[in-house]
Amino acid sequence: MKDAGGAVGGYAVTVPDSAVYDDSLNGVHDPQTGANNMTKIVADPDVLAVVGPVNSSVAKAQIPISNAAGLLQCSPSNTNPDLTKGDPAKQLRTKPNNYIRVVTTDDLQGPAASKYIYETLKKTSVYIIDSTDTFGKGIADAFEKDFKSRGGTVVKHDGAPKTTQDYVSIMTAAAALKPQAIYFGGVTADGGARILLAAAQVGLGDVPFVGPDGINDGSGETKNSFINLAAAAAKNAYSTLAGPGTFEKKDAFDAEYKAAYGIEATGYAGQGYACTQVVLDALKRAAATNPADRAAFREAVRVAGTDTTNKYDTIVGSLTFNADGDTSQEIVSIYSVDTAAANGKGDWKFETQVDYAQ
Repeated sequence: MKDAGGAVGGYAVTVPDSAVYDDSLNGVHDPQTGANNMTKIVADPDVLAVVGPVNSSVAKAQIPISNAAGLLQCSPSNTNPDLTKGDPAKQLRTKPNNYIRVVTTDDLQGPAASKYIYETLKKTSVYIIDSTDTFGKGIADAFEKDFKSRGGTVVKHDGAPKTTQDYVSIMTAAAALKPQAIYFGGVTADGGARILLAAAQVGLGDVPFVGPDGINDGSGETKNSFINLAAAAAKNAYSTLAGPGTFEKKDAFDAEYKAAYGIEATGYAGQGYACTQVVLDALKRAAATNPADRAAFREAVRVAGTDTTNKYDTIVGSLTFNADGDTSQEIVSIYSVDTAAANGKGDWKFETQVDYAQ
């Protein structure tokens, strides 16, 4: 990426290429790589805040490290509820909160997909397959619980880790159960498109295939995206995003993003920008306290960023954070695939959104 920079509160702010870390291993999100990266990040006294990570499994490995160091961490896309809540004995933070996120959680994203399948698509039976990791299994379980509560039938729920080699046999068994829809919990790199291709191969190509934000990763023109890999099989695919699919300045943002990076803004690009706005706001307020040194500045940024009384006006709308670090913006968006878009290669088309805060 280009070296980004500016000034906040009289201080120079830079994001050099050396401060951009890849948490994947062989193209797939990897918690241990993420933990190693965070260990390096917290050891650099010039780093005062982090935007990321993308994946919840990576966040689970990183948060204890960033929390111990008191480093503000804002994620644009972590949605697993247990990162911030859940069993008190399994909390990832042992010191004052340092972690915030601008997306809502899977206990809302999973049910939003369930509601859409049951009420809008009018499908009453579903086959579920998940990637077995923190994100994939978590959201699939939330989906299953809600779908059953609506009176829907889960014909089977399988777990298939990202190392799975043969999805055809799994989907052959699923096809015998005659599900009216398929729900996948995971991301494209976990095998999302391969599962859909296997489903089409065994006769389930006309069954709606619904997944979470992990498959909403670009158009058919985006290399290795879900739609790119699934190709024509994506015609009946749907996805959710744990945030607003449309916002007041989205068209302008999308145009500026493409001009800057040469690609379409995908997935949580807007939320990534929002996280950056949050961090810059926290830096500005922290700078006003005249911190004595870098360590004091890092702590002041953490305190400012996690302040539950501060309201942030971001590209995706106004929001606050609660004591757990979760956003007040509880919006989940639904997308379908427009096969005619992106020069005929297909793209995600915004359908509707549900605001659970209303």
